[in-house]
Amino acid sequence: QRTRRLILEALEPRQLLAAFTWTGGGGDDDWSNALNWDGPAGEIPDDGTDDITLNVDDTIVLNKALTIGDITLEDDETDIDLNGNNLTVDNVTVEGGAAVGNVLNIINNRAAATLTTANISVEGDAHDARFEISGGVTLAGDSVTVGGNADNEFRVEGGGIATVDSIDAGGPGFDSMATGSIHVEGDGSTLTVNGNIRLGTAGGEGDLFVNNKGTLIVDTIQAGQSDGGNSRRGFVTVGAGATMAATLQAAGIGSGDD
Repeated sequence: QRTRRLILEALEPRQLLAAFTWTGGGGDDDWSNALNWDGPAGEIPDDGTDDITLNVDDTIVLNKALTIGDITLEDDETDIDLNGNNLTVDNVTVEGGAAVGNVLNIINNRAAATLTTANISVEGDAHDARFEISGGVTLAGDSVTVGGNADNEFRVEGGGIATVDSIDAGGPGFDSMATGSIHVEGDGSTLTVNGNIRLGTAGGEGDLFVNNKGTLIVDTIQAGQSDGGNSRRGFVTVGAGATMAATLQAAGIGSGDD
């Protein structure tokens, strides 16, 4: 009788993507309470493959450092309180859904904490959308895009500190009258951009405001972009007591309809 030898090969471990939606059904604001999440039973988003969706007016408080996948705010206003803990996220998206005033606030009521993310996209269409950080929060990111068919904002205020590689602000097309704006406001609020800020990049108007002792440090600001003979405007406003260190370039101004 012939004997056959079986050869078993170990496979690489695979992680399944998990989706969670905040409901607040646990009766508190604790991220680590599984009853606050609609997702896999008894679990919370605490893995780099876990994506979360936010669509209620609420505050969520971290009680430990976490690494997750993506955060998408679809509707309403949500505060994420880092509570002295670092949060690492793949991508952050703020949409302007059915609600008016769609805002994702990253706050911190304890010792300094950092939000680290590759990309931030503020893309309200039906209604305006806003992403903001405030005092005690340090943002470390790659790119920020402020677009969409509504008036959308990226804000660093109240002593928040942000360092990113690039920012594009403007609507999605040359027929859009949408505005994408960047705001650096408040004593101690600092935005450092390692590359460029481009205003009006996708056709809609792009605005930059540095006010109330805010500080902006950037290599180059390209204000106004053109495409095929059309252009949109880029405005830069520096208020009293604010500081801006940048090279300003005007591109496409006056070559189009607006």
